[in-house]
Amino acid sequence: MLVKVGALRGSGASGLVLPNLLRNSSLVAAAAGPPDVLPTYYGMTTPLNGVTRDITTTGTDLYPYMDVNWAGTGSSTSSGTLMQFDSNTAIATAEAERRCASLYLSLTAGALTNVTSMKLRLRYNTAAGALLALTETDLLGVNGTPAQFVAVGGAAPATTAYVVMQIVVNWALAAVNFKLRIQGPMINSGDLPALFQATSP
Repeated sequence: MLVKVGALRGSGASGLVLPNLLRNSSLVAAAAGPPDVLPTYYGMTTPLNGVTRDITTTGTDLYPYMDVNWAGTGSSTSSGTLMQFDSNTAIATAEAERRCASLYLSLTAGALTNVTSMKLRLRYNTAAGALLALTETDLLGVNGTPAQFVAVGGAAPATTAYVVMQIVVNWALAAVNFKLRIQGPMINSGDLPALFQATSP
């Protein structure tokens, strides 16, 4: 489900004020490269099979953000990347609890030429961090205007112990060059995105 709330503003679509379950929504420790440094607790698959990733800018524009650039030519049929906003076993979630992931995203340079898919993912995990269920929202509609994207997980299935938020991007065996501004990430309880809350390690 794609929920595109519109231009960056000071409240979530619902106007709710709820805790942000992410441990580092403020993107603390993110640094431009090369070599770049991911925010504390964050992870990203590497190598990217012919494509390089660089954090080029960090800052705050109402909400904390980082600009991440991917450039190169995919060299494998599995070329792509997965960015994870915490570990698989960090954000406790019990059976039947409901979770909503959201962030603001914009395309600040380049184009999504040869990008075959891009998703915001909310993933429910077992106590061991194994996948139980996931919800994905299409991000290919991103453009130069910051917009909010939301993935609603619904009720967590039986044996759920944790939840995590991811961006998953795949590209063809061809040149890619695009930069995304990732801003104001949030996981909150319920089925609607809440007002962004800053958290830090």
